[in-house]
Amino acid sequence: MEARRHARCQRLSDGKLLALIRAIHAEVKGAYGSPRMTEEIRSRGFPASKARVERVMRENHIRARHKRRYRVTMDSKHKLPVAANLLTDRSSRYASA
Repeated sequence: MEARRHARCQRLSDGKLLALIRAIHAEVKGAYGSPRMTEEIRSRGFPASKARVERVMRENHIRARHKRRYRVTMDSKHKLPVAANLLTDRSSRYASA
């Protein structure tokens, strides 16, 4: 019963929860969505449901950044012929002048 009362006393108002969400959002550079944000808030000792955190984030337009997908842009292990580097000769000519 005492733990329950303690949790009720620590319940944050929406304004204080929003301030905490904004602080965490800035700390993690926008990487956390509502599930991870909820876990972070709970780890800091404040009770909060995922639905409530999700609602506060949505109402205040706080969204997680999506990480870009890694794309391979070059295949350096191909068996095709490689053209000669014509710029190395040109740069050495102008560098000595």
